[in-house]
Amino acid sequence: MQMGAKRSLGHRMTLEAMPILMIIGAIVSLGGGFGFPPVFLMIIVMLILTIWLQSMHAMRIEKEDLRFLLIPAAIFALGGLTKFHLIPAFHDQAYHLQISNRILDRWIWLPTHQGMSYSFRPEIVSGIAAVEMWLTGSITTVIIVPTLLLISTAWSIQHLSEHLSSRRIGVVAGLAFCILPVTVMFGRTMLLDTALAGMVVSVFHHLELSKSKPSKKHFFLGMLLVIVGMTKYPYLYLGPWIAVLYLLARRFEMAKLLLGGYTVVLMIFMIKNIIHTGAPFGPLQSQISGTMASFDAVATGSSVYTFDVFLDDFINQWNSVLLCFALLGTVLLIKIKNNEFTWMWIALLPAIVLHGYILDFGWERYSTPWFALLCVAIPGALVHVENVFGERIKNSKIPVMITVVLMLTTIQPVIESVKDMRQYSENLYTTRDSLSDIYAEAGMTLPDDSVIITGLDITMGLHAQTPAYRYEDPDFPMLQAIAKFNATHAFTHNKNYRYDIDVNATFLFGSPIDPVQSFESNGFKGWLWKVNQSRLVESDSLQNTTLSLSGGGVHSGDFIWLKPNSNVDLPEGTSIRAIYETNNSLDLSVLFDVLSKDRRALLCDDVISCSEHNREDHIENTWGAWLTNHN
Repeated sequence: MQMGAKRSLGHRMTLEAMPILMIIGAIVSLGGGFGFPPVFLMIIVMLILTIWLQSMHAMRIEKEDLRFLLIPAAIFALGGLTKFHLIPAFHDQAYHLQISNRILDRWIWLPTHQGMSYSFRPEIVSGIAAVEMWLTGSITTVIIVPTLLLISTAWSIQHLSEHLSSRRIGVVAGLAFCILPVTVMFGRTMLLDTALAGMVVSVFHHLELSKSKPSKKHFFLGMLLVIVGMTKYPYLYLGPWIAVLYLLARRFEMAKLLLGGYTVVLMIFMIKNIIHTGAPFGPLQSQISGTMASFDAVATGSSVYTFDVFLDDFINQWNSVLLCFALLGTVLLIKIKNNEFTWMWIALLPAIVLHGYILDFGWERYSTPWFALLCVAIPGALVHVENVFGERIKNSKIPVMITVVLMLTTIQPVIESVKDMRQYSENLYTTRDSLSDIYAEAGMTLPDDSVIITGLDITMGLHAQTPAYRYEDPDFPMLQAIAKFNATHAFTHNKNYRYDIDVNATFLFGSPIDPVQSFESNGFKGWLWKVNQSRLVESDSLQNTTLSLSGGGVHSGDFIWLKPNSNVDLPEGTSIRAIYETNNSLDLSVLFDVLSKDRRALLCDDVISCSEHNREDHIENTWGAWLTNHN
């Protein structure tokens, strides 16, 4: 059956699943940006789905549609071997879910990531996730949307491969994509790369299906290309770049329609950006700055993420047999389906150059779009094998036999590879599940008007459902953050922290924060501190006070740690307000518990009682002492 001709229900639903998800993501993210009520946005989503499903009411499921079940089956089977899809959202994933919660009007505060006072992360996938979160009431977890995006991506790959090669074995392309390590690890998460790959392949396919003559569909596809770029900003070039390719091919009307649709939707996004950031491309500033810095690194030869690293990351994702078939298939498709396949690689070329050569940072998952296009070509190596071995085998069963051999030679290595990743996924699950439990428990103890400063601000903000910001000033991290964000609390960890100050006991006990409560899960500890306004007032003067320490004492803020046989001469007007006496070294957890649970364990706890203790009489013991300018 020729693609684009009469279709079955399964064929059309799987072909159009990704564009529908893209439209939903754009409408919800834009609607949220313009302040439309979540209920109104969900009604629009339901109308879109109803109209889409109604348009297929005359179609029927056919026996050949069963081939589309292989991909979901493979995804769920692989999912049973690891826990990657169950791991709580951290870092970028947490940021994307924070956006979803803001779209749903659950909170309005923004993390100041990379020093920016506004959100600069793409919001398309967050818009799709918001639909699930609205339906389920979830705040920190999405399961259906990441899975649906992966399935739709693999279906898009399957459809394009069927179009370029054969309907019989096109599913091999989608399955090959699903077994790549990068897909196993990140495919069912709130990272954007898998969805991006599916969007790119889907739009490429629909452009190919519409190549015969200009139509309104090209206007619509131009709109979809903006959505691709708004899913990951480096791909905003795709619309204009493909229009240039059309112009070079003298398809002027197609280029005009494509740019028309692209421009209309881009302008809507720009208006939203102006409202929220004050600039039409405000969210792109971080990307632009990073790219310019990478240009400088390339020019000076100081790049860390070089092309060699990029290439190693690329090769390490592939089973050697699969990679050989993918490369052979690519060569054959370019030779046989020249105009149909070559332009897709030309369209992706700027992104490959950007990520492989220019940017001085990167991850394997950034290569997901060209992984997908290579997977599209795998069946091509089997179907067009007669170009290598001769016309005699064109109508034989050899392509099918090769397919069987390919599957047999790759299944076992893939299973072993996934098993190797299983332990890593379980360890990561334990770590993040424990930390997210700690954050959630801490959030439940906080007053509604709390503001936290912490290293893992985006992640904690999501799971604690409390405004959270990170330290910015390396010289005065605590004081600057408290002042800038009007923080009421601080939160630190014993493991998996971003900044070393989380375990710098003298710094923490000398900062204007008091221990409140400790939390623990599976060996992971978190400490909640409350800002002490009285100590905050004195913090600058006591930090800058010159103390005469002898014998190995340490001073930080209003805290001094005096080891045995060490002493301090206090300047006039400065007194000791509390003393902790011990024979042990400074243990953050122990002293935190003393201050938060049993202050009776202190040697003294006010200026008057502390004045009765002479350091000379306790010179053999260790003291932790807090200072004040109030006598």
